[in-house]
Amino acid sequence: MQSFHNNWGPRVNIIEVLLQTEILKIKQRFCFNCSILETILRKDTVEHIWDSMKKKYQGTIRAKRQQFQTLRSEFEMLRMKSGELIIDYFSRTMKIVNKM
Repeated sequence: MQSFHNNWGPRVNIIEVLLQTEILKIKQRFCFNCSILETILRKDTVEHIWDSMKKKYQGTIRAKRQQFQTLRSEFEMLRMKSGELIIDYFSRTMKIVNKM
């Protein structure tokens, strides 16, 4: 039994190195956010991956939704000022739209 493990030891190390190399290639090829890929690799099932991603990004979604609502109200309240050039009004309008 001991000799079996001794014979496979170097091969296991080579397999681990090859696996790490392939993971690095995946990260580079698909431009994954490293934390996302690491989260995916640590989970056992698709359900666990999905739950983890929902928890991670739920706060971000809420913040973006709130920011969008604020920008929307700014856009709705936007009025041309007295004596303002159309190009200036258009510029202010586009600044808000581009933030959306």
